[in-house]
Amino acid sequence: MIYFKDLTWKILHIGIVCEEHSFWPRVRYYLYCFNPFCIRDKPVRSQEIRIDSMPFYFISSKKDSFKYVHMEKEFKKSLISNYIWVKAIDKNIILHMNLSRIYSDSKSVLHYGRSLSIGEIGCFLSHLKIWKEIVKKKLKYAIICEDDISFRVSKKELGHRLSYLPKNTDVFYLDIRANKLIFANKYYSFLPNKGEQLIGSACYFVTLNGARKLVSGALPVQMAVDDYLGRANFRSGVKLLMSSKPLVHNHGYTYLPPESSFGSEIEPERRLKREKIINLQRKTKNV
Repeated sequence: MIYFKDLTWKILHIGIVCEEHSFWPRVRYYLYCFNPFCIRDKPVRSQEIRIDSMPFYFISSKKDSFKYVHMEKEFKKSLISNYIWVKAIDKNIILHMNLSRIYSDSKSVLHYGRSLSIGEIGCFLSHLKIWKEIVKKKLKYAIICEDDISFRVSKKELGHRLSYLPKNTDVFYLDIRANKLIFANKYYSFLPNKGEQLIGSACYFVTLNGARKLVSGALPVQMAVDDYLGRANFRSGVKLLMSSKPLVHNHGYTYLPPESSFGSEIEPERRLKREKIINLQRKTKNV
């Protein structure tokens, strides 16, 4: 029995190295659901999530841009009316800021071996602006997303799944992306230890307590926001969980080119990098 259990977890984690393929998270999810050896935590409905009144913040650079229109369509398709547009902090705004007070170049070099780009700093500050608003307004919870996602589930199912999160949850990723994770049950997964890191910031649920923790350790900016969120479990004591089933599709993450894929406008440098990789893949395929 132990052998089959270990084998099951190896199969479940195969998809982690192939995250670009959207079918892999689903394969791992269904392998979990129908395997008796994978039961970890019994799902318990711990809270009532009022999804009709919960704010959905989305970050985009320009109102009425292609990405803005895309997100409006996504919200309307999912019957979500309580969405709030947040203008991304871009290069024009950052150049008028006193960067020495909000950004540490030396710590960025220590983490990455390089300085952060203007786009990465702006993206971080855009998320920080929302965390501060959640704290200021004392919102019980909210969902924050960038402008390159699509919802895979209905509003009703999303609210149902959120209601099964433990009460001490601070941040919950709606997408599936991690170096390593353990399936707790069909609703959420968790990291095996504090040294592991979640990846991505395209769409996540955050509580008031989680927002407070994220704000407290945010400045000076020294890493990209997805790395900051992913390491918050051991940097700021944030209780991080991840959906066992992908609830959103992140168009900006995949390097595989369905032509419909697109990256967020918030960090143009990353979009250009993705385009170079896609072009290289196409050239290699044609050789």
